[in-house]
Amino acid sequence: RPAAGLLVAVDFDGTLAPLARRPGLARLPSEARRALARLAARPGVTVAVVSGRALSTLRPKVGLPQLVYSGNHGLEIVAPGWHWRHPGLGPFRAPLRRAAREARALTAAVPGAWVEDKGWSLSVHYREVRSEALERTLGEGLRFLVRGEPALRLTRGKKVYESRTRIPWDKGSSVLIARLQLAPGAAMAFIGDDENDEEAFRTLGDRAWTVKVGNGPSSARWRARGPGDVVKLLAALAEVTAPA
Repeated sequence: RPAAGLLVAVDFDGTLAPLARRPGLARLPSEARRALARLAARPGVTVAVVSGRALSTLRPKVGLPQLVYSGNHGLEIVAPGWHWRHPGLGPFRAPLRRAAREARALTAAVPGAWVEDKGWSLSVHYREVRSEALERTLGEGLRFLVRGEPALRLTRGKKVYESRTRIPWDKGSSVLIARLQLAPGAAMAFIGDDENDEEAFRTLGDRAWTVKVGNGPSSARWRARGPGDVVKLLAALAEVTAPA
């Protein structure tokens, strides 16, 4: 165990919890919750759940008040005794509201697509769209929409488009500021599965132990097969950080 401690940051959907048809249906397995709680109880260990979800939906899904939670791709963080929101968000509220209205109008013509407004980012889900042609139409419409909002950018995940601010910030950035505030000098680990987690892998680089969950090319240094492997990894970290 590093003398300065350890900060373990973990994505939620597809990493801790299996992907669900809709985000509201995702459930954290009880063994994952127990592993997170055991690890967070170790001396010198800080555990963060870092997600594209809004904090208002992320925290109840995990239900462990002792953890650090980072939502909206790292733009907002809450921890015991500390709350942080990116100071540059103000000018983006109006563009995001306009984008939300336009995205709802667009998805009304694409059966199975729907909009999740997370305040500081916007998700357009299409996991239930049954036509590749409609998926392409949706993507083209969203790209056109975002071209009309220079303050925003469009990124993709697993069956989801994300309309996000152009603030140069990602999950990895939030891990760095959480370490600075809560665990100065701690060694870092980050575990994730999706395209936005690749941003974090690149931001953290060789400053962290990075783990990609699932297949596909990745900037991460190590690989896990699925959420079950993540639980095993968290349990192993809890063992090696246990007091002698």
